[in-house]
Amino acid sequence: MSARRWALVGLAGTATLGLLLRLSWAGVGGLPLTDHPGWLRHAHSHLGYYAFIFPGLWWAWRGGWRPTGPLLHVYAVASFATAVAFALQGYALGSILGSTLVAVVWGVFAWRAGFTRWLRGDWEHAVAPAIVLALCFVPPVAVFTRKDPALAQALVRTFLSLLLVGAALPVCVGRGGAPGVLWLPAATLAALGGGMGWAWARLPGYGAAAVLLAVALVRVGPRDRLMAGQWWAVVLGFGAYALGLVASGHAVSIAGVHFIALGPVATSVALRGQGTPLAWLYVALVAVMSSAIALMGAGPDLRVLQGVAALSGLGIALFALFFALRPSRG
Repeated sequence: MSARRWALVGLAGTATLGLLLRLSWAGVGGLPLTDHPGWLRHAHSHLGYYAFIFPGLWWAWRGGWRPTGPLLHVYAVASFATAVAFALQGYALGSILGSTLVAVVWGVFAWRAGFTRWLRGDWEHAVAPAIVLALCFVPPVAVFTRKDPALAQALVRTFLSLLLVGAALPVCVGRGGAPGVLWLPAATLAALGGGMGWAWARLPGYGAAAVLLAVALVRVGPRDRLMAGQWWAVVLGFGAYALGLVASGHAVSIAGVHFIALGPVATSVALRGQGTPLAWLYVALVAVMSSAIALMGAGPDLRVLQGVAALSGLGIALFALFFALRPSRG
């Protein structure tokens, strides 16, 4: 299968695990893999990045070498096997070995993409150092998972944000958008501000990221209104977060990750140039889910919001499965 097909299968699997997780949090009992919600949450997030974000990034990558053929297939199978290990055992030997294999493939891709090209190239070349910087957070997460769970969660959020904003976002928007020498520091500060909760990094990080993304959208952004609208929503979200117009918190951070990954990144892989009613419906489901997750930090009935997020997730899972199974359009 192609990287795009693997990414869509990964999206379907990730959405399915997320659906089970939300239903269990909403109070639905007897579901598979929900005896240990923490393990399932790790499986959900890891599968999303391992089997969806990175294959999708490689499909959209225009910078040269990327995993293909047998290496891509081994990587994809290892990603799903690692997610299963997380769901059944949590952080144990199986998930650690699988994650190590995944990290090695990421490292090879970063090395082949070039560590210094971002200094003299556009923002797409920031993907290599962004991956390396993100991987630097993995050892501290392992150290503090039991010693200081709150710090470990902050480090995980930083890790995920750096991969999503620093690497996946510029690749999915398009080449030639902004100078890499500006994008990497902005993405790093944004990840630290949102992930670690460091207020001093939030304004320069998300503020600069909003400006650079806006410039990129004007220069190389998608012509399709659905795609462009989603990316401009990200610009507004970054700007509002930078100015403190959106409350900082775990729920808002998770909602932002879900919107960017399931919205513009996923539609870049699955729906490029297809502003059909079906595509608009998919994006509406993503907006509903992200809004429900964001509101969970405001104190209303969490079971209702978990139910809304779960129903939206069901629709997203079905859409992802449909996109994965239908004949390729290139």
